[in-house]
Amino acid sequence: MNKGKVILEGVLELMSPLQIGSGMSDISDRDILLNSQDRPYIPASSFIGKLNAVISNQEFSNYLGIDAKMQSKLQLDDLELIDENFTKSLRDGVRINNKTNLVEDGAKFDYQILEPGVFFLLKMYFDIGSEDDYVKCLEWIPMIVSILKESFFIGARSAAGSGELSLQKVKVMKYDFSSKEDSIKYILGKEKDNCDDLTNYIKNINKNIFTIVGDFTIPSSLIVRAYPKSPYGSDAAHLKSNGIPILPGSSVRGALRARGERILNTIWKGDDFVKTFLAVMFGYANVEKNQQYTIPSPFWVNEVVIKEVKMELQNRVLIDRFTGGTIEGALFDSMPVFPSSDEAQIEGLRLSIKDAFDSQKGLLLLIFKDLYHGDLAVGGEKNVGRGCLKGLTASVFDSGDVFENIFGDNQNTEQWDKYIKALVDNTDREEIKKRFNFFVPKVEKGAKNV
Repeated sequence: MNKGKVILEGVLELMSPLQIGSGMSDISDRDILLNSQDRPYIPASSFIGKLNAVISNQEFSNYLGIDAKMQSKLQLDDLELIDENFTKSLRDGVRINNKTNLVEDGAKFDYQILEPGVFFLLKMYFDIGSEDDYVKCLEWIPMIVSILKESFFIGARSAAGSGELSLQKVKVMKYDFSSKEDSIKYILGKEKDNCDDLTNYIKNINKNIFTIVGDFTIPSSLIVRAYPKSPYGSDAAHLKSNGIPILPGSSVRGALRARGERILNTIWKGDDFVKTFLAVMFGYANVEKNQQYTIPSPFWVNEVVIKEVKMELQNRVLIDRFTGGTIEGALFDSMPVFPSSDEAQIEGLRLSIKDAFDSQKGLLLLIFKDLYHGDLAVGGEKNVGRGCLKGLTASVFDSGDVFENIFGDNQNTEQWDKYIKALVDNTDREEIKKRFNFFVPKVEKGAKNV
């Protein structure tokens, strides 16, 4: 086909809370973006920018008109909500000091989200101006379909599992302008049959992503605090999404980063390179005046639903350690989740790193081991024994290979030993420095770097 159009239509389900900021703070510190009808939507610019970053192909970028002296050959509508009903919620956020493990002063904030379970309509129009354009579409469209079916995150806090979209329905229509019939159908907006050759699913398209997936039980209890707006509720209750308890990726990421820092300081005995390593793996934002920059994180954690649990109110008091008596006015309560059966409460917790170095894989394996064996707690009230998990299953996806039950008996540990040795020997030091310096602006003489 030398001249024509290819139209990709799809329905995207929102699997985790979405936060695309509007720049306004009327309701929270970070309100979500709404259209003129006060309905959330995903801007086409946000979607295509993230898709271009994921595909990471210069020819595709040129087709979009990015860094090229030509107009984009791809048109995309804003992704509008299909659902009439949707739910907006507020979530609380804090910043934890890794040294004290306490909330930093003035670091409390809240943000608005769109709750999951809603659907967005996707429409993409590919201009075909030559046979080469069509040949490229035969490659790009199945790639786009596969990316959207596997895992695609958009918006703020995506590294903590927010904004996960999953393609549920897809249709690709081809209009050949050398055909009078196709030209008339395109002008009149009539649909054509689906092109099966353009909707092929490419399994494991993201082979350069190192992923660990695990299922867990909660031996005792767990709480990620949410504070009720009503004065008649408990002082703190476990966080819910659409009325269902969840484990947010932000809580898991924070615990993993803190444990990773402890491991690195133990192995490398306080080497200053620890900060660089953590910045490249977990991301970093420098807010110092005259040298602001951001290092994006290649590591992300998904948000998971907590099943087979019940919430119970527990009253607690604060004890004066000198007198042994109750401190006046220090009565408070909370509502953690407790297991209601022996089944897994947390299924499909996913930790992933894109373009991971061997040493990064080694660190993630060590951190996950601590989480799996109950040595690393997540959430709040850890001082009273909450937040420890017990692993049931663990699988690793590495360069297209799948390793099941990595903590089971008779497992081949040579590959994992190789990654951990790379971490201990710091073999990727120079490559990690290069990636760090790529995002850090050059510093003038006399100025201090991070």
